[in-house]
Amino acid sequence: MNLPVTRHQLAEAPAGPAVMRAGVVAWRHDGSLTVAGRGHARRVDTGFPDLHHHELSPDGRYLLALGDGARRAAVVDLRDGRLVLELVGEEERRHSLRVGFGVIGAHTYVFAGSRARRNAVSLYALDDGAARAWISAVGMIGFHVDRMIPLGPGWQAFLGHGDGEQYDTVVAVPTIEMLDDTEVLQTALREPRIKDWGYRVAIGPVSGGLVATFRDAGWDDDDRPDDPDEAFRGLAVRMPDSGAAVQRIAYAGEPLNGGELGGDDTHLAIQVATGIDVIERATGRVHRLDGAILDPHRMEVATVDGAAVTVEHVTRALARSAAR
Repeated sequence: MNLPVTRHQLAEAPAGPAVMRAGVVAWRHDGSLTVAGRGHARRVDTGFPDLHHHELSPDGRYLLALGDGARRAAVVDLRDGRLVLELVGEEERRHSLRVGFGVIGAHTYVFAGSRARRNAVSLYALDDGAARAWISAVGMIGFHVDRMIPLGPGWQAFLGHGDGEQYDTVVAVPTIEMLDDTEVLQTALREPRIKDWGYRVAIGPVSGGLVATFRDAGWDDDDRPDDPDEAFRGLAVRMPDSGAAVQRIAYAGEPLNGGELGGDDTHLAIQVATGIDVIERATGRVHRLDGAILDPHRMEVATVDGAAVTVEHVTRALARSAAR
């Protein structure tokens, strides 16, 4: 298979947390972001006194930045540098805003939850920046949304926790219902197809319309349940329509809670503190790609050598690593 390789030469070595989507890589630098891909590397100034979080849309077109103590968010269209959306949480309360990308049909949305309105997650269409709908996070179940994670065609994940819970939960929600049904998240929490809880969890897309999950419930040896599904610690590949697991892989690594996770027919990849763990689906064997940045939608990784950034498919990066 002829797998493409893309290289970006930057003016300076990148620093700070990074994300990658569709060959575009973005790093945080205090109150600004450096973006490489689709042209020359450039600096994007957010105007925030600090940056708490940033994301790229799955197609690499939009850059989202959350700053000012996680109270304000801005979305920039990287095609022309245009500011397409600004959101404000509670001015007097830090960490009052939660934001993330979603894809419904052919359109990219921003999902935004505010601590001031913890019963609602608003959906903003980036075609024009207008609010299109909202979904309830509180009903029969009180759920605090912390992250929104696109899963590919037809599905969106939410990571959060229930009232008083010390562990986190990930749940998959069908996007086709989101614009018309305010209770779609509540329904998914009560009657889940894919729902996992743990002190360390992750969820992400797998090629072919599947979904991967990771869970570590933190069971001690003396309280491990008899149900093997409940006791399982590791990765599962699931069918979103039914939630049925088509594969389970025991995995003893320590990925980041809510970190990047993706897969294809042969491998799964998950974010750890120092890079990416790549797991062979046929054998369960784990390979570490130190310093790598994962695009879970394309199963591509970016690696940095000084001021040079290389973007390539996970399998090519593994072959290059093994040849060293």
